[in-house]
This record gives sequence, C-alpha cells and structure tokens, in this order.
Amino acid sequence: MAEVILEACNLVYRFPGNTDATLRGLNLKIAAGERLALLGANGAGKTTLLLHLNGTLRPQTGSVLLDGQPVGHDRNSLAEWRRQVGVVLQESDDQLFAATVAEDVSFGPLNLGLSESETRQRVTETLGALQIASLANRPPHLLSHGQRKRAAIAGILAMRPRILILDEPTAGLDHQGKIHLLAILSHLSDTGTTIVFSTHDVDFAYAWADTAALFADGQVLEQGPITTIMTRTSLLQAANLAPPMVLVLQDTLRHNGIAIPTNPPARTLEALAGIMTDKLFQMG
Repeated sequence: MAEVILEACNLVYRFPGNTDATLRGLNLKIAAGERLALLGANGAGKTTLLLHLNGTLRPQTGSVLLDGQPVGHDRNSLAEWRRQVGVVLQESDDQLFAATVAEDVSFGPLNLGLSESETRQRVTETLGALQIASLANRPPHLLSHGQRKRAAIAGILAMRPRILILDEPTAGLDHQGKIHLLAILSHLSDTGTTIVFSTHDVDFAYAWADTAALFADGQVLEQGPITTIMTRTSLLQAANLAPPMVLVLQDTLRHNGIAIPTNPPARTLEALAGIMTDKLFQMG
C-alpha cells in the first residue's frame, strides 16, 4: 500500500454564525501518487475539507497531518505547507489577481524565495506545459473561462507541489476543454504528482480516478478503490449520487442476457462500446 502523505483526522468545523457543523468528525487519507476523487452532492462538505487541506481554514477540532506530522498555522508552517499542497479553487477569479497572467503565475515562486531568473524559468515552463504561453501578457479578466482555469492551475503548478488539489476541475469547461485539462492532469499524475479532486460528476470520476471517498453531511461515508465504491448502490444513494452511466448500461446488458467482461472493467462509454464491438465481431 502506498504511503499516506496527507491525512485529515476527526475534523470538525462550523462557519461563523452557523450552529450546524459543516464537517462532522471527518477522516480522510491521501496516499502518495494516487488519483483520489472526493464525491458528494453540493453542500456535502467537499470544498470546506479542501480548504483545510492547505491551511486556509483551521479546524475547531481535529488535525491535518502532512507526512504523519500535525501541521501548524503559523506563517512559516503555512508557507511550507502550501509549497507542498496546492489548491485550485472552482472559481478561477478567486485566485487570479495580478495585472497579467505571467505576473500572477510568478507570485507563488517569488513568495517561496526563488530568484527572479528561476521564477521566470518556472513561469515559462508552466505556461508552456499548459499551452497558454501566448497569454503571458494578457490581463486575466480578458481570458475565457477555460483559459482562466488553466492560468489558475499554472499559478499553483509553478510552485511544484507534491499534492495538487482541485475543486470541481471540469466545472464550466466544454468538451474540448475537459479533454485538454485531463491530458494535463494525467501527465502530472504519471510524473508523480498526487492529485485530489472534488466533483459530483460520477462519470468523470469513474473514468479517471484510482480511488474515491464518498461524502455526505460533512463526513466520509467510505473510501476505497473507485471500481468498488461505484458498485455500492446504497452508499451512492446515501451520498445523493447516481451510479456512472457505463455501469448502468452494463447492468442493463447483463439483465438482458449479454455477459460483459469485467477484468478489467469498462470505465468509459467508449471502452464499453469497444468491448461490445469485439463481442459482436466474435459472434458474427
């Protein structure tokens, strides 16, 4: 089993003026190198948890462990914490504040104490990797939604975190934008970055994640391999989620006497279509 590098332990949090806890003794483990999907309906506590995982919010009870050690909320501890754990918010405008994209992306590396020359190099490399080098001198408010999303990700990636956390990363993106973003995330994952993302898009999560944690009412109902979690119908219902469409279609086919191979399982509609095409070809 991969080493646990970030962990939420019994987190409890109430927003000021709210008597109901948003997080209710929440526990979560994040292992090195995994792709972890945080799944739950709106209001389940996913975003609140993410803001605890890099120190933006401080739990009223419980703690966050980084490499097995509780992390502090003093200035130096937060700086080191955020160097290792980067969070990309759902609304890119909440993270973009500089006059140009290049200035925005350079903010994090400069705050880490990097020299201007090394910062420029990181900005150039990051914008190139995200295919937005041509936007370097563009004001963020003149970008499209997809471009702002990539610029916000670039600002975090320029700090080269070990763990990248994204809140609803595909929200508001068109089909091509989703494909491009997933290609970027896949490359980061393949090169060792641990990726955690919140979503209520079960089809996206099932297609891309290794593991999943189901959220409801400020707690994690269950965490485990996504191919197992997504077959737990009662748990999905408790989290106000429906099964992925590819699993619904496979169940329909089986109920009609059409056996579908499950090793490995089809995790996208395209993969299922390919299996069915091969099956029809063999029958013919």
